[in-house]
Amino acid sequence: MRPVLIAEVDLAPMGWVSQVAAAGWMVTHPAESSVTVLDTGLRIVVRLDVPVQAHRFMASIDQRHFAAVTLDELVVCDRSGRVLWRREHSIPRAGLPCEPNCHLDAHGVLWVYLPAGDELVAYDAATGEEFDRVRLGLLGGRGLLLSSP
Repeated sequence: MRPVLIAEVDLAPMGWVSQVAAAGWMVTHPAESSVTVLDTGLRIVVRLDVPVQAHRFMASIDQRHFAAVTLDELVVCDRSGRVLWRREHSIPRAGLPCEPNCHLDAHGVLWVYLPAGDELVAYDAATGEEFDRVRLGLLGGRGLLLSSP
């Protein structure tokens, strides 16, 4: 049996591809500081400029919000790209095995991993209110149960 091409799309150089629940795919373009959201048929739904200074970023998108995190900042926008809120932080550029990351869940919570303090932070995606913060290394093997506030 030979594979059959279902769809294809030409995109700018990519950094990361992640699945977006009930939408399709999000593709980061670090060199252009942008992301492209594709539907399940690989049609472009939206293309957003990422309002961060750094070219290295991780991002997440849902039906209402877009979030990007770098070693210096966390930014949340609406789906049209208008900045809703921003937090600055400082993560050393050397000596850490991993980078910051973020995830927007289905309940409007933005989960952010900050490697400098090995912290997981939960924010209200719409307002930027910090719900909770936990140092992961302090869990002592008890594990972590993640749920929305």
